[in-house]
Parts: sequence; C-alpha cells; structure tokens
Amino acid sequence: SLIMMDSEELHSNLSFALTALIAIAVFFIIVQGEPKSRREEELSSSNPAMTSEPSNPAMTASSGGYVLLLGVDSGLFQSCFGQEDQWAPYRIECLAEDCAASRVQENMDRADLKAIVIQDDTEHRHWNLLKDYYRQGGSVIYFGIYGEFQAPTRIGAELGFEWKFSGYTRHEYVVTDVAREVIGDAIAEQQYSKANLLSVPREDRWMVPRTLTVAKYIEEWEGLTAEEDGEDYQEELERITRDGTYRRYCEENENQCPLAVHGNVNGGKFAYLGFVNGDGKIPNIVRALLTGQPAKE
Repeated sequence: SLIMMDSEELHSNLSFALTALIAIAVFFIIVQGEPKSRREEELSSSNPAMTSEPSNPAMTASSGGYVLLLGVDSGLFQSCFGQEDQWAPYRIECLAEDCAASRVQENMDRADLKAIVIQDDTEHRHWNLLKDYYRQGGSVIYFGIYGEFQAPTRIGAELGFEWKFSGYTRHEYVVTDVAREVIGDAIAEQQYSKANLLSVPREDRWMVPRTLTVAKYIEEWEGLTAEEDGEDYQEELERITRDGTYRRYCEENENQCPLAVHGNVNGGKFAYLGFVNGDGKIPNIVRALLTGQPAKE
C-alpha cells in the first residue's frame, strides 16, 4: 500500500507540474501575440526613459532650427528683437567670442543653423571662418547697436561691396520692394525710431526713411503751403527744383538705411542691423530675416 501511495503522489505531482507548464506556455503565447504598440505603451508608461520623445524639447523635429549668437550680449539682443518664446519654433543658442574655432565650425556644419549673429564691439576672433561661411551660402548678421563708424566700410571692402556709415538719427521708415520680395508684404512701414544708418547700394536696402513729397517738404522746412501762401510757395517750389535741393534731399534720405542686406551668388547673406531698440515692427522684420520666414504683422 505504501508503494501505491507513493505512485499516486508522484502521479499527482506530475499532473500539477504539467498543468503549470501548460499555463506558462499559454501566457507566453498570449504575450508574444500581443500588438507591439500596446506593449510599447505599457513599457513607456512604466519607464519614462523608454519614451520616443527626446528629453530636450529643443531637439524635437518641430524646433525649426536655431540662430547662433557669437560673442553677442544675449539679453541686449533679445530686448531688441524678441525673447526666446517669441522666436519659437526657432531657438537662440550662444557661444562666447573666445570659444574654440572648432566649436564655431561644428555649428556652421549643422543643417539647422539659420544665421550667425555678431556684435560691433567684439574682437571677431573667428572672422575668417565667418567670411568663408558667408561666401559658401551662410547668413551672417552684424548687430551694429553701438554704431562703430568704420566697421561697415571695412566689412564691405573685405566682402566685395560698398557700405559706409551715414549717421545716427530718428526717422519713420518704409520697407523696400527688395525686402518685401523676401519677407512678404505683411509689414510695409515702421514708426519713428532711432538707428545707426548706412549708405548702401539700392539693391542692399531693406528699409529707408519715408521720403516727403515736395509739398510736404516745403511745409516742413519753410512753413509754406500752396493753399495759404500761394505765390511764396510757388517761388520756393521753383527754387528747390531749380537748384536741386529737393533732389539732393531724396538721394540723401535713401542713403540712411537702418537695415542693409547684401547677397552673394551662393545664396549667402551679410546683413547690418542698425537698430538700437525694438520699437514697433522691428522685431518681426528681424526675425523674418534671420529665420527665412515671412514677416508677421
């Protein structure tokens, strides 16, 4: 009877083990057959490190690219042209002026780099790299907030165009046809604001002062109107037409450009920002220039 009991226990144990093995096998069959997306969702929810989204939101596909400030006062730049959230989906990154040349080159090699900004009170240690970047099709932006008088002439001579400093004053500006071909028609003018100004060729002018009509010019400068000062007004009109006064005014006016952009055959752009503040639509225009997107009202 003892032998029969052991045999029965052995049979019972074998049956239990077989049942357990079958249950385990069924479990694995169900798990392996489960849709992959559902399993990944459960794994992701239990382990954030396994999510498909990158941990740095600046690296998402929707980031759009970035603007590099090289030796630029970031706070000053953003106070004029918009804080980081206003640049979204683009972002602003910074490098110190004394950084290694290899770090500058690494950025220049990146496809998502939109433009490099430099400032007019720095040493420009990486100038040769910047010139090559521009010549090969990159965008270099000169933030001329302090109005270094000789810089435009020097830069133009090195890069093959004629620019020169022409003044620092306040004007009401209009956006030129040259600029509108690039940034669209949403913004046509800019309220009175001060800026450092350049004399540049017509094809490089993105903004110029609004030119007074001859009647408005006579009213502004001589206090005469056709309606109230008939004969005196007519004499003044004839004088400024005859001696070229009004013509010279128009020419000088167009040579006071706060935003100049020179392009080369490879698609490179070198721009001068003479703005000293972020009045009106200035930030919108500058963001459009740097990102290559249409300006928004």
